[in-house]
Amino acid sequence: MAKNTYADLSVTPASNTDLLNQNSSGSANANTIDTLIQNFAGMTARYYGDVGGLGTVGGSANAITVTSLSTYQSLASGMQIAIKASAANTGAATLNLDGLGVKSIRTQADGALVGGEIVASGRYLLQYDAALNSAAGGWTLVNQQFVGRSTTETLTNKRLTPRVTTITSSGTPTVNTDNCDFVNITAQAAAITSMTTNLSGTPTIGDALIFQIKDNGTARAITWGASFTAKGVALPTTTVISKLLTVAFLWNGSNWGCVGSAQEA
Repeated sequence: MAKNTYADLSVTPASNTDLLNQNSSGSANANTIDTLIQNFAGMTARYYGDVGGLGTVGGSANAITVTSLSTYQSLASGMQIAIKASAANTGAATLNLDGLGVKSIRTQADGALVGGEIVASGRYLLQYDAALNSAAGGWTLVNQQFVGRSTTETLTNKRLTPRVTTITSSGTPTVNTDNCDFVNITAQAAAITSMTTNLSGTPTIGDALIFQIKDNGTARAITWGASFTAKGVALPTTTVISKLLTVAFLWNGSNWGCVGSAQEA
């Protein structure tokens, strides 16, 4: 079979004897060598265009067709194609490359798309694998759209794991609200003279901050400082011996307002 595309080439050099219908076996004259070089250069340029997204994309949002520059003769595991999507997918999607067959586009976990993984005008790299989709073959969406940096999106069935700062006793706890949602102070062995002194960060309105404080068997006084105020709930001023104290705050644009306080019984 003529080696017309990169997907047709063999990893065994001697097997690549027919590059674009130019016989490359045995001895060859200068014209033959020139033609081989030109053919291989053309093959390279077409492949470069295909992985650069220069093929023609058609079909619909969930049934994409691509006409490549290489005009592939068959599908082979490992082959890649890049596209500029014309529309966002709304559910499971397929790709038909050069009329070689409709194949499912798969997530990296070999699942069907559910909608929103592809966005209009987004550029995507897809890799074929004959083992995907229960060996029916499929295209892995290598760089599927996840959560955008500044887009408005709805998250479903996702867990937000709080960022925790753990402190073992401090009179002036160091808390940076830019990387912390929950402060766990354990074995507090002295009075907390200020929660404000070593507080840093640039919160936005509505941000939440929770403190959980437990002493080391002796009740400890707590002074919150100017960054914390009572906003419906009084600021607690002491721990209770060996009991957890949980205090919740919301940022109101000026300070952290206390909206909840619970003492372990």
